[in-house]
Amino acid sequence: MGSIDPRPGYPIVSRFAAIALFFGTLLVFFVPPIQPPDEDSHFTKTMTLWLGGKTDKTLVPKSLLAWVDSHRYLNGNAMERYSYKVWYEDSHLNRIVTEPRVHHKYSGQNISPLMYAPSLTGVAVGRLLYLGSPLFNYPAALYFGRLGNLLFYVGGVCLVLLLTPAFRVSIAFLALTPVSLHVAAAVHYDALTLVPGLLLLAVFLRRTYAPSGDDRFWVSIICLCLLLLANGKVVYLPLALPVVLLLNWRRVGATARCVACMALSVIVGALLNPQFHSVGGAEGDVVKEQVLYAASHPLAFAQTIISSLERFGDFYAVSAFGVLGSLDTNFSLPIVVLITVSTIAIFLVEAVCNRYHTPLTMRAAFVAASVLSVVGFMGATYAIWTSRSVGVGGSYVDGVQGRYFLPILPFILIALMPRFGRPRFAPKIAPGVFFIATIFLTQTILVVFLRFWI
Repeated sequence: MGSIDPRPGYPIVSRFAAIALFFGTLLVFFVPPIQPPDEDSHFTKTMTLWLGGKTDKTLVPKSLLAWVDSHRYLNGNAMERYSYKVWYEDSHLNRIVTEPRVHHKYSGQNISPLMYAPSLTGVAVGRLLYLGSPLFNYPAALYFGRLGNLLFYVGGVCLVLLLTPAFRVSIAFLALTPVSLHVAAAVHYDALTLVPGLLLLAVFLRRTYAPSGDDRFWVSIICLCLLLLANGKVVYLPLALPVVLLLNWRRVGATARCVACMALSVIVGALLNPQFHSVGGAEGDVVKEQVLYAASHPLAFAQTIISSLERFGDFYAVSAFGVLGSLDTNFSLPIVVLITVSTIAIFLVEAVCNRYHTPLTMRAAFVAASVLSVVGFMGATYAIWTSRSVGVGGSYVDGVQGRYFLPILPFILIALMPRFGRPRFAPKIAPGVFFIATIFLTQTILVVFLRFWI
């Protein structure tokens, strides 16, 4: 199996937490409001939940919509800046006014409230720190919501690093890549997709390389991950596929109980997910037509996915590692290439130095889980987004972004790692890897300043 350390990797965890909290906090406050991907919709949902008082989820305070819209001038316009005057007015002059409310449709309205628990917790803590003062306004709620999301993400990844006995440094580096940390430091629910995906990976690696401990503990973690994924982004549920290799099929009773608990977690998560019963009207009819088309033309749909991967492959790679915000805050291409190559190289170097050898069956399960997840989120985008932007039966999938691949990337990289003989020495690569991560995050802050402030 290689050089495996089943003990918690406290030095790696502490280094990761320090870097993530430092640069994540800078991103929280230096990225202007409503500039991270889809933050306009997610913040609207967060504040609608926090203000409460209405059963209709499309009833949104008019003042909230006005404040969100007042920052759209930055989206897609690289010549605009977030001036000191606007920043000051945001910080001091805005107030939260709950009435009147207007009907407003937005993309986050049907997302489960559970997905916004970290941001809502941050908003609640911020309100408490303001001691009920009316100075607690929309910008304050946004920044505290971002901090809540960031703390959840950092805590979740720290748990992953404590649990996994292998690829700790590589997973820490992937979690520190600019796009991952940028989304974590925003009012966004992708953190509740990245963390469960990494937790599942940690469980699989632990049970593969250092099987020990109470099975009920590991089953509980898997069930929690399944519940979160079913409640948020069900398309990533296939990442749990390798669990079939960990179950002891000779112990029929115990295995049946484990499977029942996992199935119940998926069912509960799905029942609490409003997206399963939210599509209706003309829009729902178009989505149903697209689903029926894909189901009746499976070969054509498969070709659509393959051609989309070929056509937009460069965009997916660039946007996974070098695009912040609404696709208009971009790194230079050499930096994107360096981040991409560094991510792959670090997984490879850690596998070589520690002589990791993942069993062939687990590798195959990782590949199958990754492929099914790609088909899942591309199929969902094809049905919901492409059906409206391109039309039913479109020849490509429109709307997929590179960050959608981040939860499955470690599964793919670990599955593709070759087997090596025992090296003469096993150098400690963590200091160098965290130094590289710090360099990339420093240039990320520089890009944010150049794009929005200077």
